Amino acid sequence: MKIGILLCGLAHPNIANKHGYYDQQFRELLEPLGFECKTFAVVANLLPEADDDCDGYLITGSAHNLEDGLPWVEPLLDWIRGIYGKKPLVGVCFGHQAIAAALGGRVATANTVYQTGVIEYKSIDGHLNQVAAWHGQQVVELPPVELTVTASSEHCPGAAIVYANKAISYQSHPEFSDTYISDLFNQHCDDLQDQDRQFYFDKFDSLCVNHTIGQDIASFYRSNVNTPGTLGSDPKGSDPNTSA
Repeated sequence: MKIGILLCGLAHPNIANKHGYYDQQFRELLEPLGFECKTFAVVANLLPEADDDCDGYLITGSAHNLEDGLPWVEPLLDWIRGIYGKKPLVGVCFGHQAIAAALGGRVATANTVYQTGVIEYKSIDGHLNQVAAWHGQQVVELPPVELTVTASSEHCPGAAIVYANKAISYQSHPEFSDTYISDLFNQHCDDLQDQDRQFYFDKFDSLCVNHTIGQDIASFYRSNVNTPGTLGSDPKGSDPNTSA
């Protein structure tokens, strides 16, 4: 099964030299689970063609915001609207926000602390996942389509969304390890406000990355690659009968 990775941002050179770019990290997450991956450099205005051979897609995170006025953002949103329901789609961080915005939701800077480090997401079944997060913006209004919010955190109500098994998305970074998030903080800590640095340190010794999002993404692709837009086996914690 081939997954197209839409690369929407490049890491700082110091980070990339040690950990690679987002697409490489997603390859390391998905290829051991039996997937073949192909990168599309959206940041270089490259998007998948309608007749490409990918079975599903994943939209990565980015250092950019949707509102930055970059020339590739509107084509990406148009592409999302065109592919939605035709092939299974996964969004991560910026990708999570892009899917919501493309479908009519609203993304904005959250009136809360910048989300840095390892935080807890609570699934609708009560299960807690410890995930890596790094974002100032988030989905503040859900799009008017059939969906289920499947996880939330203290400062991020729409932390994970299932779109009727047409798409799933996560505000967190399932591709990040504890080491990556630590290196990311050390690289950018001088750019953060005091409260944001404290938010990171408050959890530094008590939480570490511990989740099953990679397996959930794999299950979503396998359940829906031949029947996009229909209800297959939901990712853990989702409820296809609940809309928001």
